[in-house]
Amino acid sequence: MTKGVPPNPRACQRCGQSYRPTSGPQKYCSDCYPIIRSAYNKEWKRRHPDQRRLIDKRAIANKPEYYRALRKYCYYIWRERLRKTVFGHYSNNTFKCVCCGESEQDFLVIDHIDNGSGNEHRRAVFGRINAGGKTMHRWLVKQGFPQGFQLLCANCNSSRGKHGECIHKKTLTAPQKPIRSP
Repeated sequence: MTKGVPPNPRACQRCGQSYRPTSGPQKYCSDCYPIIRSAYNKEWKRRHPDQRRLIDKRAIANKPEYYRALRKYCYYIWRERLRKTVFGHYSNNTFKCVCCGESEQDFLVIDHIDNGSGNEHRRAVFGRINAGGKTMHRWLVKQGFPQGFQLLCANCNSSRGKHGECIHKKTLTAPQKPIRSP
């Protein structure tokens, strides 16, 4: 028997289950200990923000490349989750173009249902017309997914902007060649 370890099983102070301790002062079972430790760490960080900032600063100074790569990775994951949330909402979780059914994620974009209102809307909300991507997706989430938007592929969206309706739904007629009069 290990020195300092009580011979009798104990009851966990969190869940109440019986467990055999591995050290004298142990109060929690092996399932509850990580949860208790995590809660303690969060509380400590809240109570000691200056010390936490100093610890973080030292860690970043020791491994700047790692933390730069970690920040880049976390930002990428955040953008993908945001994009998936917005696309899922506006496609009823089908992740397909409303018009042609394209399902390749890289080709899908958010479209203003009212033709020609996209530039005016972006200028009014963001102060510029090139505010798309994550800026637009964040705005949609913050506004509670307003009506007036749909999920289209880039081809259908471009076609709607150029012709007023998607090329899939429009029958194109080529202009007639003029006849020169004598």
